[in-house]
Amino acid sequence: MSDVRSSSHVRIARLIFLPALLSLAVTILRLIGLIFIWLAMAIPAAIQLLGWPELFKTLLAYGLASRIPVVIVMFFAMRGNWGTHYDFVGMPEQFQMPLWPRFFWLAFFPQLVFWVAFTILMGSLTGSIAFALWGKRRVADEVQVF
Repeated sequence: MSDVRSSSHVRIARLIFLPALLSLAVTILRLIGLIFIWLAMAIPAAIQLLGWPELFKTLLAYGLASRIPVVIVMFFAMRGNWGTHYDFVGMPEQFQMPLWPRFFWLAFFPQLVFWVAFTILMGSLTGSIAFALWGKRRVADEVQVF
């Protein structure tokens, strides 16, 4: 009888080991991917400061001005459980967090780091294309005197 129990414990351990190992591997890969995506946004956006500081400052101001109101709305939505996309309604129970960790991980950092960096990158790309196509114009060249 003890041999049956012992062998069943071994089989159960083998059944649990592979899915647990795969789950751990997927979690680590997702974490690495997430870190890579954030670095792929933040580092080039910071490098833009060296290349074209005026455009960087303008895009940074625009990015913050457009994302700070979203962060404020998301805070009130999370605090008040509005049940909208601003407070991530319908998340499974195992992913639900208290207010402050949820706010920082799902609202503050994504909006004020990722999306601001994205704004800087896309603005830099379109600014570079516009500069390549039309070049730098002087204001006096565009003003027509009658």
